[in-house]
Amino acid sequence: FGKKKDYKPIKPEYFKGDTLGAKLGNTLIGFFMRIINATTGWFEERLVNFVIAILEKLETRGAEVLKGFIERVEENKELPDDIKNVFAEVKEPKGAWAATIGMMLGGNLMGGVVGSVMTAMCAPLTYSTQRFMTAYRPLLNQAVMGNIMGEIKDEDLKMIFRELGFKEKYDNIWKTIFKNQIAVGELINLKRRGEIEEEELNARMSYLGYNEEDIKKIKVLIDEIIPAADAIIHYFRTDISIEELYEQTAKRGISKDLTDKLIIVNRRILDLASIRSIFYREDKTDDWLTSQLKGFGYSEDDVEDIKKVLPYYP
Repeated sequence: FGKKKDYKPIKPEYFKGDTLGAKLGNTLIGFFMRIINATTGWFEERLVNFVIAILEKLETRGAEVLKGFIERVEENKELPDDIKNVFAEVKEPKGAWAATIGMMLGGNLMGGVVGSVMTAMCAPLTYSTQRFMTAYRPLLNQAVMGNIMGEIKDEDLKMIFRELGFKEKYDNIWKTIFKNQIAVGELINLKRRGEIEEEELNARMSYLGYNEEDIKKIKVLIDEIIPAADAIIHYFRTDISIEELYEQTAKRGISKDLTDKLIIVNRRILDLASIRSIFYREDKTDDWLTSQLKGFGYSEDDVEDIKKVLPYYP
């Protein structure tokens, strides 16, 4: 291949002085430096030529192997031109550097193909190994619920506990924790219906983890609060005062101002026929008629139009 590399001979640093050690050291330094300077160019030249020969061999052989693949890639019309130029260089190499690109391309190609093939071939072995190494067991709560439902025997449940790593002294604790308990809302309904007494309610709520202070607060929910609409009707019928109405709606988070608006919304109004009869029979004023019609949600223009046809209203 005839490629030579220019180099500069190594100049040694000799020991100073005329001692026996200095003379011996300088003799050895001179000896080795002559060998190095005499052989460096020869080794370097052959090393460079060896590398170039390998690259050129990879270049030509890689182009032959990858030619079919590159031609398929070049059929892709959406491939950018600069990428096509790289593939074209590997397909028809013009320099040793194309061998490097070809090695990278071939390595990635074979890595993907071989990886997919080996994954498919080793899948049965992988699955069987996983089944052997990892025996699936029910979760702790699933095992306890299966025992409560009668699907898992006590002996099997203990075995599952041991396999999961739990000590025997905790068996009853897990069974107690995962056993379903009556919820607070259900307990309140049972108390309302007289199915349980006060002491049982307190005991069950304490068993659920509530302290005495929380139990007192939750028991307030036992007394049902009348809906706001029913409370307003109750007020209309003069069974309760306005202050009692405010108290009832406040328990539902409704302010006094909002209660006053709800009173207006829920107040019953006369129908058009009744308004017409009262207007003529009771000799009501025009302002009274206007206020009654506006109670239906009519605009001022609509009110005036209705007044015009009201005498003809059946």
